[in-house]
Amino acid sequence: MGRNIYLVDMKNKDTEDYEELEDGSYLFKDNLDGDDYDDEYEDDDDEYEDDDNCFYKNAQARLIFDEIKKQTAVTAVEIVADIVDKNKPLLLTDSKFGGLPYWQDGMEYPTAKDDGTKLVLLAQINFGQMPHLDDFPESGILQFFIKPDDIYGCDFDKINYDKWRPVYHENIGEPMSEDALRAMGVKTAEEVEYFPLSPEFALSFEKQENVLNMTCEELFEREVRKIAPKLSLPVPEENTPFYDFFSESISDEFYDECNREGHRIGGYPAFTQCDPRLPGDDKDVLLLQIDSCGDGDVGDGLIMWGDCGIGNFFISRDDLKKRDFSRVLYNWDCN
Repeated sequence: MGRNIYLVDMKNKDTEDYEELEDGSYLFKDNLDGDDYDDEYEDDDDEYEDDDNCFYKNAQARLIFDEIKKQTAVTAVEIVADIVDKNKPLLLTDSKFGGLPYWQDGMEYPTAKDDGTKLVLLAQINFGQMPHLDDFPESGILQFFIKPDDIYGCDFDKINYDKWRPVYHENIGEPMSEDALRAMGVKTAEEVEYFPLSPEFALSFEKQENVLNMTCEELFEREVRKIAPKLSLPVPEENTPFYDFFSESISDEFYDECNREGHRIGGYPAFTQCDPRLPGDDKDVLLLQIDSCGDGDVGDGLIMWGDCGIGNFFISRDDLKKRDFSRVLYNWDCN
């Protein structure tokens, strides 16, 4: 069976190779041979074929992936975010995305260093409301505030707290009232122009197994090089690009299996571009991941980092154990 190729613009085309049709379009005379077409355009339901340009055959890749899943499985806390029912408002101390923060009278409220703009609450995690993870607090409240600008307070070139701030309340006391917060000029996600989410979301938590995914490219490559010899499989040369390790078909399979998307505390992060952490970076713990999700517009329950991106916060294991949140890394990227 052949296929027809229709052209609208015939500029720079050799018209001898084309036949003009009644509707003014052109048909390429030398249609593909039937056998060639069948070879190139297989039924999508057929088994994936190996890519000769890739280092590992699909069967080898499958062995590696299965072993990586076994070796890297950890427990994480998955987060479900639901729009708050206006008839059931959250407490100021509850876990949430957006909304008004827990705050105590007499504390200096976080502001942007460049212009003094009051930062807006992105997320608030009450550790007493979520399942406990090793080395994480069992109580207290951790908050993430960002500046409501067009890059959501992130400085992609260096780590600083100029336009965003984590705040940890080890002890939860009597919160300021909503009226008192409003009097201070505190705004919510719904009341600013630039913000990745809106309105306010109530959070629920569940422990789940999480495995390393391929968007953590450097870490994944290290695992491949470590696991392949144990499976009596060859190891790529050091200069072999990671994207040449596996075929697209088997990579897509693993993407679907490894549950990389979603909101999460602990476990492995996901990226739409690349891991922002430099080689040797000690920020090895995913403190919080907020993923793009939902339909409609921001304000109707949509969470959107740029063009369907992901926001991540990282901390070192030692800092987490010490409850030291002074060196947290914040990054988001998008397609």
